[in-house]
Amino acid sequence: MNILIKIIFSATLLFIPLAMNADAYGIPDVRDDIEHDIPLADAIKQANKRFPSRQPLTEDEVIAAVRAMKLEDPNISEAIYKIYQRVADERILPRGMYFSYISRWTTDYGDFVVDWKDLTLMSLPLGTKDADIGYGYKYRIRARFVSWEPVEVINVPTKLK
Repeated sequence: MNILIKIIFSATLLFIPLAMNADAYGIPDVRDDIEHDIPLADAIKQANKRFPSRQPLTEDEVIAAVRAMKLEDPNISEAIYKIYQRVADERILPRGMYFSYISRWTTDYGDFVVDWKDLTLMSLPLGTKDADIGYGYKYRIRARFVSWEPVEVINVPTKLK
């Protein structure tokens, strides 16, 4: 099941200069060419290289997930929806959009190894609020659970003797 996540960037990001490259933003998944549209095939190739998986992303998977956005979030703003639909309609990754990856999720119920791939849209310059899309939006295009282990409980004394 796709999981939808809206994101709000920290107010501290408001002061990042536009001239900084993606690594300087402090968000490791942001692609270096974030200021430009790129072909979807190239973006997927880059994502698969950066985030190796037994099941690499495919154009069909990304397009199917993007087409299903309204099913996951019927209240998505039309401006954001239109930008994401460019992925499917034009087979491009629009400027301000990048793939991100989550490999672990630790909860009170255990430590999960996951293969979660998100298609993230951010306002540019990073940290500014765009009139149409706000600060950004994150859409989970893959939510796969790989394994689970119980969380180890460590007893820490509350008082020193």
